[in-house]
Amino acid sequence: MANQKMNQGMLLSRILWPAADDEYPAETNQRITVYLRQFIEMACSKDLKDLLKFWFGWEVAKESLAVEVVNGEPLPTCFCILRLPGHYKDYQSFRMDLIMCIGSCKYGFGHI
Repeated sequence: MANQKMNQGMLLSRILWPAADDEYPAETNQRITVYLRQFIEMACSKDLKDLLKFWFGWEVAKESLAVEVVNGEPLPTCFCILRLPGHYKDYQSFRMDLIMCIGSCKYGFGHI
């Protein structure tokens, strides 16, 4: 699997999408996960690799990839779980912040 090139479908099939919880209403979870799905579906191979590196520190995806929608985080964060802030109201602002965050893999988070 390490030599296999990750594509959008493979990545999407491994994601454990967040369940509804008390922190955010179901419509917020759904909106944010739709944004992530849209980002992945439209991503080039470089952006997919950067997303995986941001998510795990590694370009090879695990069998399951966890996502959470969180409160109080200004930007997407990760530590084997991709934590996406629920404050995004439009795809463009979500995408711009995610691109900035995944681009930090080259330099280290906080050095962008």
